[in-house]
Amino acid sequence: MTTNNDAIERRLYQLIGLAQRASLFVSGTELVLKAIKNKKATLVILSSDMSEQAQHKIIQKCETNAIKFVVFGNTMQMSQALGRKRSTGAFTDDGFAENFIKTKGNLHME
Repeated sequence: MTTNNDAIERRLYQLIGLAQRASLFVSGTELVLKAIKNKKATLVILSSDMSEQAQHKIIQKCETNAIKFVVFGNTMQMSQALGRKRSTGAFTDDGFAENFIKTKGNLHME
């Protein structure tokens, strides 16, 4: 039986995949850092199991540049959504970022 949380989580990963296909999502540590530096990132997604050092570096850059970030899911799930092994990504479109945040707000972690 699929729970509401599973459906919401699936929707969030579909949103990431859709944004990537629309060229409105970048993935991989270097591209995410570049998007943050160039103020193109609107929301950064970090996998919960990515290396602590990489996560810290990205969070620090987000805070310095006033860019929102969220820790969500894991590398395997993100990789499946993107079609390549990735543990971080960033939306470069306000609409997709707002939709992600709004949808994630309905996700209740137990």
